[in-house]
Amino acid sequence: MQMKGMAMNPNKLMSRTIGAWLLAVCCCVPVAGCLAGAAAEQVKKMRGETLEKAVAGKSFHGGFQYLPGPIGNPSTQHYEVSPGHPPYEQRARFLGVLRGSWYEIGHQVGTKAGDLVRWVSDVWWKQHTEEYGLDNTMKALPLYEAQIAALNPELIQFMKGIAKGAEAELDKSPYAQSSSHYEKVLNTNIFDAWSYRHPTKYPWTPGQGAEENGCSAFVTIGTGPNKRDEMIAAHNRHTSFNPKCYQLVYIGQPDDGNAFWVLTAGAAGAACQVVNEKGVSLILNAGGDQHAEQHANAFGVSWFLLFLHVAAYADTADQAIEMLTRGTPDYRARTGRQSLLRTGTWNFLISDRTGCTIVETTADRYAMRRPGDLGEIGNYLVMTNHNYCNYSFDENNRRTDVPMTRFGNEKTYPGSAKRFWTLMGDIRHHYGRIDSVLAMQLLSGHHQRDRDGRLIVSRKGEIPLQYQGDVSCPHLGGYPGGWKGGAADAKVAVHGEDLRIYWTLGRPCEWQGPWDEVRLKKKTADVLIAYDSLTGNTERMAQAVAEGVKRVPGAVAMVKRVSEVTKEDLEAAEAIVLGCPTYYANIPGRMKTVMDDWSWKMKVDFTDKVGGAFATGGGQMGGKEHVVVSLLLFMINNRMVVAGPLYQDEEGQDIWAETGAGAMTGPIDPGISPKELD
Repeated sequence: MQMKGMAMNPNKLMSRTIGAWLLAVCCCVPVAGCLAGAAAEQVKKMRGETLEKAVAGKSFHGGFQYLPGPIGNPSTQHYEVSPGHPPYEQRARFLGVLRGSWYEIGHQVGTKAGDLVRWVSDVWWKQHTEEYGLDNTMKALPLYEAQIAALNPELIQFMKGIAKGAEAELDKSPYAQSSSHYEKVLNTNIFDAWSYRHPTKYPWTPGQGAEENGCSAFVTIGTGPNKRDEMIAAHNRHTSFNPKCYQLVYIGQPDDGNAFWVLTAGAAGAACQVVNEKGVSLILNAGGDQHAEQHANAFGVSWFLLFLHVAAYADTADQAIEMLTRGTPDYRARTGRQSLLRTGTWNFLISDRTGCTIVETTADRYAMRRPGDLGEIGNYLVMTNHNYCNYSFDENNRRTDVPMTRFGNEKTYPGSAKRFWTLMGDIRHHYGRIDSVLAMQLLSGHHQRDRDGRLIVSRKGEIPLQYQGDVSCPHLGGYPGGWKGGAADAKVAVHGEDLRIYWTLGRPCEWQGPWDEVRLKKKTADVLIAYDSLTGNTERMAQAVAEGVKRVPGAVAMVKRVSEVTKEDLEAAEAIVLGCPTYYANIPGRMKTVMDDWSWKMKVDFTDKVGGAFATGGGQMGGKEHVVVSLLLFMINNRMVVAGPLYQDEEGQDIWAETGAGAMTGPIDPGISPKELD
């Protein structure tokens, strides 16, 4: 209830109240009101301990789980490698949860995967210096480095950390004396740019470095295309295996940003999909032509590192799109530009729990495509390796008539068009039934569909379509072997009540058993709201608490009368909110009896569950605060953590917490007012 003379933001009160409860849930830290100072350090410490436990696959509040499949991909032993290099492992090497500063995260990558860092570096260093020359490559490195530093200087520290951590392995490289270890790591992180989107300032031949295939991706959101109300973001990385199958995977937790999941090769900051703990999925495919006369490529920010920055600091898809197109305020201040300088023609598929967008780009131009633009019948998008937008924004963010199709379209990339319409047809054909299992099957597909959705499969005696390349799971390198390339990895992220990411090393059709999996975020909290109500006033308050729970992404509320609450309900709940009317300045006797039975008869273990309380009463005083405190004392006595609602003044300068929420329902102020519900 709002006190006279005190201003309260009704739109923020319940979300702040629930946020305080759920912060306690996720961190398992005793909380009463706001966390600050030493308490914040305790949160950080305990969160770190929580992350470490995740590596062992244990379940606990707010933590991560790694669930490796039992087998992996035995076919990787046949994949092409450079002479003298070892065969690939059957699954990407899981490094665990890497936390700390960006330098510390990089150092852990180098320490735990120094051999993978070296194998990838050796292949790409050799390729760059042979194709473009050592002098030109060394001149290019600082040009890319300057743009990366303009975006986030800590990304430079991340690469330096990798170089230091992998020092012992990089010392063994045959190229150890040709440059510093840091320059080798930097070279790894500009590979796609320097090889496939070579800037036109240097000697360049059209087609040089171009891969013979691209990538396939889709996002489906909600109960239209999907079986359940969730986001599914899926990607196949079509590329040569060597050396991109020297893969590692980890959960990064920078001190100042979001936790994120990344699967990548060696020292490369990221590969083609990164997912953060907020459920923002970032997917990249090669985009259009190199288009020398349009200066489509430049010494810009390498997307390998751009993805890490966006994953760490974007809480929504819209924030991610802003960073990918206009950059950040710090970047614009450091460079004097109005938009981000990228390295070339790349397409981005960005999504979160509610929406998805494709951003078609060159170094200096961009345009956006959304569901419905190409006849999508629901909230979904498909992205391959060509463009559809008939406009673009220039480097000053001005809309122009220059179409993105000028930089690659169905005619210039007919194979990309085949894969595009195949996935579009797959989604329509399976509309309403898509889940994680079906998404994996679609990524493993060896079929095609035409524009009308008709299925195309190989006829008996013909070379199978997968060996021709234009399917979701291609096999490149000749028939019947085909060990040169194809899908170097496949990923499926699912964000519903929880957040799961599944992946393979190598072609998904060859993977045996369940895919490797990380649970990046379990449901924020299962909140049980248990109340007693005779006239309906307290019940209305309970429903308002449930509405507050819904404002917290991923939180799930259950509202029950105390007489209906079961032992299973109490044990499953991570947060419990109790509410009741005030009878003779106390908890109603029938509710007190039920609560006593929870501990005395049911033997429920309430340890570390988070609690909050509210009360209603007819008078201005009447004992509501006493009832709230009594409910909280019951929780504290049963080893629970408690928290109360937060209030603030009009300016937002003065913020304070109270023991609980309350409403006056008697003659002076009958019923429950909207402000009391808020």
